[in-house]
Amino acid sequence: MPSQFDQAFELSAAPQLDDWFGVSVTLKQGGLTTEAFTATWQAKDHAVRGRDGSLLTTVRTRDYVLQASDLVLQGKTVDPRPGAVLTEVASGERFQIVAIGEMPAVDKYGGNYRWLVHTNRIASG
Repeated sequence: MPSQFDQAFELSAAPQLDDWFGVSVTLKQGGLTTEAFTATWQAKDHAVRGRDGSLLTTVRTRDYVLQASDLVLQGKTVDPRPGAVLTEVASGERFQIVAIGEMPAVDKYGGNYRWLVHTNRIASG
């Protein structure tokens, strides 16, 4: 259950922050595409280790934060899944939701109001 702070933040502050810092995106999943909505993102470096614990590489991802209520396909709110594709409306860049190392591709965030998704760029605009 979200705290009172999480609820207040999501109702008042979060929408303003999204408008100021977000980008317009769509989510394509299972052959269907959402209407455009606003998401925020951050470039992040993740160390990916081999099964034996040795460092294989550092992967730079674009991690998006998506408002859960914006993910609507055929009138139903859906959870983002690995393999789904985010497209930035202005640039046309496409990013596939993927797991990074041992981290899941998607994770609940902000009192279950938002999703944190890790992506890899699959096409430039």
